[in-house]
Amino acid sequence: WSDSRISGRGIFASGGGTIAVTNCTFAKLGGPNELNNTTDGGDAIYLSSCARAYIDNCLFVTNGAPFSVPLNPWGRHKAASIYANSTPTIISNCRFAACCAAQRHATDGGIVCFTGNSGGSKIVNCALVGNGDFLSYQGGNAGASGGAIACEMSAANQTLDIENCTIAYNLTDGYKSAAGINVYSGTVNLKNSIVYGNVRGRTNTAEIAGADIDVKSNATLNISYSLVTGLETNYVGNAGGFGVINWGEGVITSDPLFPMTTNDFVSLLATASSIKYIPSSASPTVAALDVHPRTHTGYFKDGVRMRDPERVESPTIDAGDPASDYMGEPMVPGVGYHGRRVNLGAYGNTSEAALTQIPGFHIILR
Repeated sequence: WSDSRISGRGIFASGGGTIAVTNCTFAKLGGPNELNNTTDGGDAIYLSSCARAYIDNCLFVTNGAPFSVPLNPWGRHKAASIYANSTPTIISNCRFAACCAAQRHATDGGIVCFTGNSGGSKIVNCALVGNGDFLSYQGGNAGASGGAIACEMSAANQTLDIENCTIAYNLTDGYKSAAGINVYSGTVNLKNSIVYGNVRGRTNTAEIAGADIDVKSNATLNISYSLVTGLETNYVGNAGGFGVINWGEGVITSDPLFPMTTNDFVSLLATASSIKYIPSSASPTVAALDVHPRTHTGYFKDGVRMRDPERVESPTIDAGDPASDYMGEPMVPGVGYHGRRVNLGAYGNTSEAALTQIPGFHIILR
């Protein structure tokens, strides 16, 4: 962690060619304490001006800056896991957890960051949970583009599609940053996803960004068939007042019924000078956060059907776009099936999706 200009400590790729990364684990790849070039970043994977990149079925955990007390002097850190600059990048079936970046200037921070001409990028069936940004500078322009996903495209028509993802229980201390998704510039199309329980550690500022999603000036969010914590601007908002948010069909606000509640997550946080942050002692817990929606009918994890002992069914089951594919979800004769509609979140249209109870009569003999 002593080097000052190291990016892509796992993979560094620049200039042409197609990159494919499959079935890899990126862990404990520490970032530099100070960067003087804001285009640098990406501790696990750094991509710049590649023809295209495909990242599938990978785990990103404990990368970036260590969880720390806010205002660690002059720390500056961008894209703790993946930095994609002018590279259309498809990220699928990946998990990002317990990674951290440090915000000093407006576009510092973020766990996965898309910049430049990266239009046509997609994040599909990914879970981003228990990640954080801490703010290391008191300047008024600091901390505007952190969060689990930062979209900093070069033009309004550059798009990032986020589909069937779970972005939950992430934290940011940025002045104007969301903890979940920051649409700093460009257009984000969000569908069939869960963005829930994300927390802003710093709320003592005049301009409060949405904790789940924030859309900056000259940026656009198109959202449909997704669950968010709330519709108010402190959950989904635009700190600058000029971002465009287009609300489509199927957006719901509800508790997705994860095994951990928002209060449970907040109880893990520490406080310094009225600013909440993730302490290093909580790293193992947030790295292992389970964001499968609870269901009595059950879901599969490592080939084993998991059932909630209480008779609860998450509202995310069968709540996705009716036109989306659902055939990847499991069917167990006599128990449950795909419900003929995709589930919301990272496990929708996968073999780990929650089952819908098969309709019919059930006779219990005692």
